[in-house]
Amino acid sequence: REPTMTYDAARQRVVLFGGTTDHSQLVYVDTWEWDGNTWTQKLPAISPPARIGHSMTYDVGRARVVLFGGKSPVGDSFGDTWEWDGAAWVDKTPATGPSARDRGHAMAYDSTRGRVVLFGGSDDSGVRGDTWEWDGASWVERAPATAPPARVDHALAGLEGSELDAVASTVGPVQFFPALMPKRLWLEEPSARRISLFPQPLSSAE
Repeated sequence: REPTMTYDAARQRVVLFGGTTDHSQLVYVDTWEWDGNTWTQKLPAISPPARIGHSMTYDVGRARVVLFGGKSPVGDSFGDTWEWDGAAWVDKTPATGPSARDRGHAMAYDSTRGRVVLFGGSDDSGVRGDTWEWDGASWVERAPATAPPARVDHALAGLEGSELDAVASTVGPVQFFPALMPKRLWLEEPSARRISLFPQPLSSAE
């Protein structure tokens, strides 16, 4: 329960890290890869601490899985940044970055600008609505004139080749049933301006 997975396109593997089990206080610190036929546990010398509620995405330009945040077995929030290259985890946490997020933040890769984008989630102060970008060395906070409201448990997806580019964020989780469709679909342009593609609610459900 609550592991996180993403696809490593260069190595053609799904990467899984962390999570827990129902009715258990055990939180995992293991890394697994799926090649379409077999799960293989990876045993790097160093790993991120055990956690749930973290987010991962794949940085295509640098061929790295990027992990941020999550919650420890004792409930502490993480604000660390890690990268996985298929053999080793490297702690890349810079001096400045997003606040520690215990759950609900989302990340996706912006292929046009070569950045990982993070939006929202929850920290000790509550639900966040901030936007951050990761270039492999530094987190930079963005301040677009228009942005989605603060939220948790949403989704981000890179729109490769889109004229508008970048990232779509839904009032998630996404369910493909009319009564449960999100109220808004947001697109982020390279100019860091966000546009709502669903100006009218599709349903009364949040």
